[in-house]
Amino acid sequence: MSGNHIFRLTGPGADQDPRGLFIIDIDTGDVSVSRSLDREAIDSYQAVTSTTNCLEGSGRVEQGQRSISALAFEALPLQGETRTRGTL
Repeated sequence: MSGNHIFRLTGPGADQDPRGLFIIDIDTGDVSVSRSLDREAIDSYQAVTSTTNCLEGSGRVEQGQRSISALAFEALPLQGETRTRGTL
């Protein structure tokens, strides 16, 4: 992504309780999980990603957003891996 984009994540698990569970890289939009999801406490999360694009040289700012869903599930890393990777 270009350095002109700023990504944000809002909703439960991001900027609402339980805060800080999902973290977004403001430059790339990559979302990561900071700790294990407790499926018995909360089995799914609904959040919104948004981006601001400052168009170079035009002075214009474009904004957009997209809803994402995440389900808490039990998954084990592959042999030799320390993390499990998933897709939202």
